[in-house]
Order: sequence, then C-alpha cells, then structure tokens
Amino acid sequence: MACERLRNLAIRGIVCALPENKVLSTEYYDIFGKDEVDKVMASAGIKSTYRVLPRQTASDLSFAAAENLIDKLAWERESIGALVFLASSTDYKLPATACVIHGRLGLSRNCITFDVGLGCSGFVYGITILGSLMQNSSIKRAILLLGDMHGAVKGDTNDELLFGSCGVAVALEKEDGAEDIRYLLQTDGTRYQKIIVPGGGSRHRNSKKGWQMNGMDIFSFSISDVVATIKEFAQKEEIDLNQVDMIALHQSNLKILRMIARKCKVNPDKCPVVIDRYGNTGASSVPLVIVDTLAREKDRQDKYRVIACGYGVGLSWGVMEFVLDGSVKTGMVYTTDYFDDGFYEEGE
Repeated sequence: MACERLRNLAIRGIVCALPENKVLSTEYYDIFGKDEVDKVMASAGIKSTYRVLPRQTASDLSFAAAENLIDKLAWERESIGALVFLASSTDYKLPATACVIHGRLGLSRNCITFDVGLGCSGFVYGITILGSLMQNSSIKRAILLLGDMHGAVKGDTNDELLFGSCGVAVALEKEDGAEDIRYLLQTDGTRYQKIIVPGGGSRHRNSKKGWQMNGMDIFSFSISDVVATIKEFAQKEEIDLNQVDMIALHQSNLKILRMIARKCKVNPDKCPVVIDRYGNTGASSVPLVIVDTLAREKDRQDKYRVIACGYGVGLSWGVMEFVLDGSVKTGMVYTTDYFDDGFYEEGE
C-alpha cells in the first residue's frame, strides 16, 4: 500500500485519563508467586499499572479525558462535528458507546458519532479514519476517543500483570497550511487468531473464553512485520528516523521496544518507554507515550516531529508521522468517577 496523507489538519490537544488506582506489580507476589511476577517484570518491564475501579469502564476514562480537553481548548460543544470511540472495551453490545459518551458530553445532534472496534493499532487508524472524514466534509473540529480497561478479570496473569487501563481524547481541527499527516496502514487477517477473545461474541455465544495470545508469534510479528513497515514508510517518505523528535511506539513489551529500536537503527532515546509505569494500555498507549514525554519537558520546543506506530490485534498495524505545535494542549487526569446511569446490577 502506498503512503497516504491527510492535509490541512492539526492535532490541537491530547489528554489521558487514568483510574485513581495504581497497583504495583510486587503486590501480586502472594497471588502468582514471586518467581512468576519477577519473570514478567524482567521480560515485559512492567513495575506498575493503573486499573479500573469497580463499575468504571474505558468509556468513563475517555469521557473524563474529553471533558478536560474540551475545557483546555475552550471549544464550544456545538462546534464539535464528529466523535469517534475506538476501543476493544465497549460498554454494551448495543448501542455504540460513542453515542453514550456523546450524550454525557452534551454534544450537538449534528455531531457524527460511532464506534470503531480496534486495539493496539487504534491511534494511527483512528486519526486516519477521523481525518479522512473531516477532509471530505464540512466538519471543522472532531474528537477521537481511545480506551482500554483491565482489572475485571481476577486471577489471570496476562490481565493482571501486563495490562493497564487508560482513556484518551485527541482533538483534531482543520487548519489551512498545517503540515501533512503522513501514514501507512497494514492488516493481515489470516493471523486473526494470534490475539483473540473468542468468548461472548456471536461465533461462540456461550463460551467464557477470555484473552488468548500466541506470545512467540506476536513477538516475531512485532520485530519483523512492524519493523519492515517502519523502514518502508521512512524510505518512501524520505524520513531520517534519528532526526525526528520522538518515536512513540505501542507499549507492548520492553524487549520488543528495544528490539524495534535496534532493528530500525534508532537511538533508544528517541523511543520513550512508559510501559514500566502504566503497563500495556492497548489503543491508549501511543498517545500516553506522547503526553507523558511532553509532561517531562522543562521547556517546550516550538514544534515536535513525531513518528507514531501502533500494532497488534487483527493483526493490524501502521506508522504515522505528524507535527505537534509546542503549544498543543496536553494533560493527565486521574479519576474515580463512573457513569451511574449506565450501571445495572447483574441480572437486570
């Protein structure tokens, strides 16, 4: 697939929301045993995660992020023309979770709203989907929401040790003359079973089988297919990866991150690591890298040239390059809130 471009679009802000519930990996010693936990910590590099509180969902985190971002930007809610919620953790089978958040945010009836069911590639896919919609309509402002939640599955080492919860809101706005957003997206549906939650869908209605992943195959995919795509993108777009300000990689595993940087011959300092503090937060991880990194900047630059790369469930993956203005609104919020009207007791 040829590299494509989004023109006259700017990312105005990115806000991440975390549940106010930090969990240290060492807290699982009594559950899984010290040796098992230490093994995961050494391999994945995860020292702590943030996990949803009872009744909290990914949409609650994304809602909190959106509220904060809209306030930071001082956008009138009537001016927001599209809202997309991209997540593997939706509130219901029906309706679309984006519609629930739309109502909570008090957006206009003229605001286009829908869900996208993707995982770790979500940021690059979501920007592309929403940006393409804006380029082919009169929509001037839009918000992309990304969310993943973990914490509901007790006793599962994958869920409890590897994954964290996070919600993100990204604001896009039309701007004449904005630098192009360039991207390359790919999919290999023949490997859909490599990461899968088979239970609960229409194919296996009565199954309760949860998260399943072929770790070795995913490791191989990450350091081969993903690396090849990054290199292809950089070559076609004539980008020197060591000259960009930041390479925001999906935070899948510390060994994978280091291997990608090495195979791409990139200075590891260009590839910030946050998985140690937040875990793997799925679709939220790329923007979490960006927000966390900018928060550590003592003096912001005028501009930041960013390479973003997401990869995982599908299998789907992609690379994107864009420029963030130094004045871009960013933030990290922590919340205990949940949508009370949306909560139903078991059996109701």
